Amino acid sequence: MSKKKNPQFSRKRPSRDRYKRILIVCEGTKTEPIYFGAIRKEKRLTTTAIHVVGTAKSSVSLIEEAKKLYIEVEKDVDLKYDEVYCVFDRDDHLNIPAAFDMARKNDFTVIFSNPCFELWFLLHFEDQKSYIDRKKVKSLLNKHFKAVYKKEYDKSKDIYDDLKYNQVTAIQRAKELHKLHLANLKQETENPSTNVDVLLEALDKIANYFY
Repeated sequence: MSKKKNPQFSRKRPSRDRYKRILIVCEGTKTEPIYFGAIRKEKRLTTTAIHVVGTAKSSVSLIEEAKKLYIEVEKDVDLKYDEVYCVFDRDDHLNIPAAFDMARKNDFTVIFSNPCFELWFLLHFEDQKSYIDRKKVKSLLNKHFKAVYKKEYDKSKDIYDDLKYNQVTAIQRAKELHKLHLANLKQETENPSTNVDVLLEALDKIANYFY
């Protein structure tokens, strides 16, 4: 007599209507792709489910590249992207409003940091609610790395494991910045600001489909 499987312990692969593919198009070719790639690995998601691309392009050019990558697989039911995230920062780039507008028209989500992506890393260590330039962000980040990990911050290295234990705090601080700017009748993208937390929440959701 065969034993019946306990449904409590059986794992079902999610159906197509629950399955999502995410494309993450990054301005940088090192820092952002390495960081999001590390998150993908930790959540045991495939490169098919989460495709991370570094472009060395910014603002409008980055959105155009994202659109190109989206169109390439748009007609393939199994490979098309359900969500597209464009990751870039303020720096001294031109045409930021145009980039936001183009992303909105294509139903892409912009993950924007002002002044730079490293602000997200800095929020793992300290709150930051006043104006700050990218040079100061990296200086403070380096100071924390030396104090806590006895090493310098290196944008070309995988630092996800160093940061993940303070990730909840960083998310809270990022959300507080959003609220602060809105309360002051300013745009959410004011300096300092970052919405990397939005992308992390999206990655959590897709991971929950599998586990």
